[in-house]
Amino acid sequence: PWGAWKQADPPTVGMDFWKQSGASNLRQKLPSAQPAAPATWQPSAPQSWQQGAPPSAPQAAPQSWQQGGQPVVQPGAPQSWQQGAPQSWQQGAPQSWQQGAPASAPQSWQQGAPQNALQGVQPAWPLTAPQAAEPGVPPGAQQAAQPVALPNAAPSAESSARCPSLFAAVFTRREDLERRALVRKMWLDASQNWGQVVARFAVCGAVEGEDPSLKDQLMNESATYHDLMLLDCEEGYLNGILTRKVLASMHAFLMHYSHLQLFMKIDDDTFIVPHKLCDLMVYRRENNMTMDSVYMGVFAEIEAGENMEKGNPVVRDPSSPFYESVENYPEDIYPVSAKGGPGYILSKRAVKQIAVKGIGQSNVLTNEDKSVGVWVEHLKQEGEQLDFVNLKGTDGYEEHKDFIPTSGKWSDYPFILHHHLAAETISCLHEVDMAGDPDRLIDECFEGEEA
Repeated sequence: PWGAWKQADPPTVGMDFWKQSGASNLRQKLPSAQPAAPATWQPSAPQSWQQGAPPSAPQAAPQSWQQGGQPVVQPGAPQSWQQGAPQSWQQGAPQSWQQGAPASAPQSWQQGAPQNALQGVQPAWPLTAPQAAEPGVPPGAQQAAQPVALPNAAPSAESSARCPSLFAAVFTRREDLERRALVRKMWLDASQNWGQVVARFAVCGAVEGEDPSLKDQLMNESATYHDLMLLDCEEGYLNGILTRKVLASMHAFLMHYSHLQLFMKIDDDTFIVPHKLCDLMVYRRENNMTMDSVYMGVFAEIEAGENMEKGNPVVRDPSSPFYESVENYPEDIYPVSAKGGPGYILSKRAVKQIAVKGIGQSNVLTNEDKSVGVWVEHLKQEGEQLDFVNLKGTDGYEEHKDFIPTSGKWSDYPFILHHHLAAETISCLHEVDMAGDPDRLIDECFEGEEA
């Protein structure tokens, strides 16, 4: 039995960052939990380790976990752990000896570790079970004509406790440390107004010619905040590059955060009002509309004349950066899809089918948001019933500037998702939101935005 355990390929998300510039095999891994550790090692581990305070090297521990990947910094752990713990244990170990690694342990740590190993320490990986699925299935795809938005009321304890758990993959670039520093508080506070929100800043591996000091900066950032998620991808926007990053983040969600109910992709230049989005979800639940099969996002900015009746035409001009070849996508019109920048939400059920059935990998289009629309369309053609929910928001681009309020009271600010903002603006708007004063003005937040 030890041979199979020694040969198990550790996950590439998280700790491979410290071993090499980029993960190697995330696209090839199935989104399944790591196998539980064989039961035979449980009694062989020293008693001191089982209580969370290992004063000496566990020489009785099995060879299979003494020959794993190189961990980062584990103060207080015996030397044999520092050199030999497999990655799944590096990421899932109790917080007491996991001070240098991101808190992104796979679910297998919960299932494979002996119960007495958890005594006396605080696990870095949440042990709470996901909420039960809401009863009821919608009769079919619901494409709302109007975006859904609720008043800017202060978040209530009741709504916070009743929101479905959510994983947010916040797309960012490796070098944008200052931006992350400014928007991080918004994501740290999201759970206060929600229930359970786990946000991770999704970054790709190093590129050739990158400043060597950037890796050290990222290591320090991760050791401090534990919210970076390294993906096996390259940074970019068009030609399917961003689409592949979305697929990588979906696989990471299924491998490491599958106890959460919803998946969200969102850019780091998007402001989100979590309690307004949460209140919408509570409203749906109270009106027998399930969250088990949803596709939520900014599909159409109604005030600007957009609608959800049909998708956008496919660009066939080879000189356009949005060019899509007939070989890659033969249809003339894309399916309806949410805009990529402001962010979109998919239920875990939908993400799992996209990843496991190969729907995503078989349909990598030039544009990320159009790709997701195609994936969802495939699910619908297979009989999956999805609710399309148009959220009140904006992509923030020039053609919509006349419809975007940048002054006035917070109570009049209409959006749940607001894309294309400076980090300082996001930080300011979040401060206004958390103040809970509906009469507070938002004018100062937009002073730094370009006209």
